[in-house]
Amino acid sequence: MSYCRFSSDDYQCDVYCYHAEDGYVIHVAGNRRVFTPPPPVPDEPSDFSADVKRWSVVTALFAKTKPVDIGGPHDSACFTEATPAFAADRLESLRGDGYRVPQYAIDELRKESGE
Repeated sequence: MSYCRFSSDDYQCDVYCYHAEDGYVIHVAGNRRVFTPPPPVPDEPSDFSADVKRWSVVTALFAKTKPVDIGGPHDSACFTEATPAFAADRLESLRGDGYRVPQYAIDELRKESGE
C-alpha cells in the first residue's frame, strides 16, 4: 500500500511512500513538474467520468512541461524507516526542507502508529 506517489495530487507530490517488508520506504524526487497555474485539487472525490476528464487535462499539462531540478538537500534520496511514526516524522522533515508532501500521507502514518 502506498501513502502517496509522485503522481499524487496531479503530480504535485515530491515523495513516494509505501510499506515494504523491511519498513516504511520513502523515495524523494530529484525533479518535479511545475504547472502554471497548477490545476486545483478537488476537495471531495468526484464521479468516474469527471475523474477521467480531469486526468486527461492533467496528462496534457504534464506533457507540456519539462522536469525542473528541485535543488533540495535530499533530492533522489531513499529512506527506510522502522515504524509509521518515524516515517511520518521523516515526511514532516522533508516538508520542512521544501519538498511537497501531502498532509494525508502524514495523517495516515500517524493513525497507524496510534498517535
